Amino acid sequence: MGVITLDGGRLTGSDASISYRGSYIQEGDAFTADIQTSRHADGPPSIFGIDELDIQVVGTSKARTASCRGTVKQRPNIPFEVVLVRISS
Repeated sequence: MGVITLDGGRLTGSDASISYRGSYIQEGDAFTADIQTSRHADGPPSIFGIDELDIQVVGTSKARTASCRGTVKQRPNIPFEVVLVRISS
């Protein structure tokens, strides 16, 4: 689990060992995001086995949640899904 902040098209965040940064575009309920990751602390390996990733996601947001599907440039054969839960406005 991690925390992501969305502000004016910019995306930042982290979990216990990986940092996230990137950009997003939202049009109505639909959104896309380009995210880069990097390690900032010791911890378990990422689910993709490497720390430096280029991620693209496409999804739909609702009042309290957002669901998206994504791909990772460095691991193109491993699609994934994510559910985001809003904790603040």
